[in-house]
Amino acid sequence: LTLVMKANNITGDIVEENGLQTFTTEATANNVTFSYYGFVLKGDDSFWVIQMYSEKENFEAAKPVFTAWAKTVTLK
Repeated sequence: LTLVMKANNITGDIVEENGLQTFTTEATANNVTFSYYGFVLKGDDSFWVIQMYSEKENFEAAKPVFTAWAKTVTLK
């Protein structure tokens, strides 16, 4: 996971939540701060980074929805 994040220039702490490897990070664009919730999934021969985001003020409310969506992803 650390290598995947480094390869994609992603900073943040890695946390295991709800059975998923996750990280959070923030970025500002046009004076609006966004919080990103990232998930790293391992396929048979590859890793996939999925990021979902919202404005920082809405992030905690959106986080359970993001987790539910991430759990629907299947890799083949």
